[in-house]
Amino acid sequence: MALYKGIELDDALCGVIRHMSGAEEYRETLQGLQGVWDNLTLLGQLSGTGTDMSATRQAFNRLTAGLLNNLGNESLKKTVLEMKSKAQVAVDIMIRNLFERTADIGFLATDDDIREYAVLAPEYLKKIKQSFGSEKGRSQEEIEALTVRLQERFREYVQKYSVYNNIILLDCEGNVLIQLDSANPVSCSSDPLIEEALNTGHAYVETFRHSDLVPGEASSLIYSYRVTSPQDDTPLGVLCLCFRFHNETEGIFANLRGSDDWSVITLLDGEGHVIASSDEWHIPIGSVMERVLDTDCRVVRFAGREYLATTRPTKGYQGYMGLGWCGHVMLPLEHAFNGEASDLLKLASSEVLADVMSNPALFSEELRNIPLQAERIQRELNRSVWNGNVRQSGDKKAINPAFSKILLWEISNTGLKTKDVFERSIGNLHQTVVSSILQDSQFLASLAIDIMDRNLYERANDCRWWALRTNFRELLGKSELSDGDLRATQAVLAHINSLYTVYDNLVLFDRQGRVLAVSNPDYQACCGKMLGEEWVRNVLGLKNSQSYAVSAFTPTSLYQNRHT
Repeated sequence: MALYKGIELDDALCGVIRHMSGAEEYRETLQGLQGVWDNLTLLGQLSGTGTDMSATRQAFNRLTAGLLNNLGNESLKKTVLEMKSKAQVAVDIMIRNLFERTADIGFLATDDDIREYAVLAPEYLKKIKQSFGSEKGRSQEEIEALTVRLQERFREYVQKYSVYNNIILLDCEGNVLIQLDSANPVSCSSDPLIEEALNTGHAYVETFRHSDLVPGEASSLIYSYRVTSPQDDTPLGVLCLCFRFHNETEGIFANLRGSDDWSVITLLDGEGHVIASSDEWHIPIGSVMERVLDTDCRVVRFAGREYLATTRPTKGYQGYMGLGWCGHVMLPLEHAFNGEASDLLKLASSEVLADVMSNPALFSEELRNIPLQAERIQRELNRSVWNGNVRQSGDKKAINPAFSKILLWEISNTGLKTKDVFERSIGNLHQTVVSSILQDSQFLASLAIDIMDRNLYERANDCRWWALRTNFRELLGKSELSDGDLRATQAVLAHINSLYTVYDNLVLFDRQGRVLAVSNPDYQACCGKMLGEEWVRNVLGLKNSQSYAVSAFTPTSLYQNRHT
């Protein structure tokens, strides 16, 4: 405990309570009344009324300290809860998004068109009109046609997976064979990620720093992996996906901040450098922050200003932890406790609020006892005043009975004022707690649906891209399919499913709706069966590669007769 303006407060409050306008207002009012009680105690001793206010004064003094501690702690808890939620969500939403990217690069690197181009393009660059390992050879015009086709595939990919702004294919020496962004000036790279991608034992390489592959950016987030020959896994080159990092962070921050929000949400790397900021004029990229990992919050200084700060490491997603980033939220101390009780309180009836406020799981026994103690002190005070009046009326020798009556009236009136302040402050405290609970519930509900929306949007991207896979299109164009064709297709589906683990099953069907192959062996019995659902007809009626269809949320035999 520490002394603050004559009142004992928790250590955690001493540095921040002066910024809590509500708590400060009640402190000033109660301390003003405390001075009145001191005077009334002295006057009571001199007046001969027999009314001793010492015990009442001390009781109210103790209650004041308890009330202010609770007011301060609940205000701090509400603010910190909101800050922690923002910091945690900012980093976890990003990590969840990047988890999907680790699957993208692994799958795209096995694309047949990219593999074919990785074989032929070096010959094209050297202007040799002979294909690698081909007796017939390829003309320059044919290879140029392949270039146009692959760039079109890259455009299709980025139209669907809009989180990328460039796709680059390099040979094993770092020469750029093809890239989507024609304005990017790089033609050859010496970035170490090339060597790492060629030799890594992991399924992807994730790099966040400056790269000569994106010379115009101070830092770039790039996912890379080797492209290999389908026959013997000989490395043919390296594929790189350049992530739209700033665009993604802007979207995340915008969803977490309100129009009157003073907090600055940032992402920090493992050394505490700011790599993304919701307000770069306020907290610039590259700034070094004091990370707050050992406690819920701390007052920190930055650029000559005090902030309440909290840092949250990612919880990861399916074991993926990213590059060690943290969510970090800073709130200027002078604005940290500006918020009023939420309008959500208006939506709850007085009966519901009363039930919530009496709940021991939400309000401590000490907090629930404050109004009972105030009521008990007031009863004792009323009894003392009543006894004083009785003594005055029965004592014929009383000195200055008029003054004594005025004094007793003032004591009674001051008691009522004190009780009123306690009632208002306790009501404010209740509102703070309930408002915090409602805001947290609303935030989590909004987050839950946002995560689901993001997840399902990614699914729309997946199915549209996979439908363009060359070997699927060639297979479906055949008049008859061999057992080998079906086994090869099933192997491709199983590979995709191993990378994109949100799916229980992937199904390929023909234009009649007959199931040709599944990724999950548990559904092998579905192969050869006809699909007659409405969503199948909608799929077969799609007009272009950007369109997709979604079924109703109903049970299906393709998912063990469960809803999906």
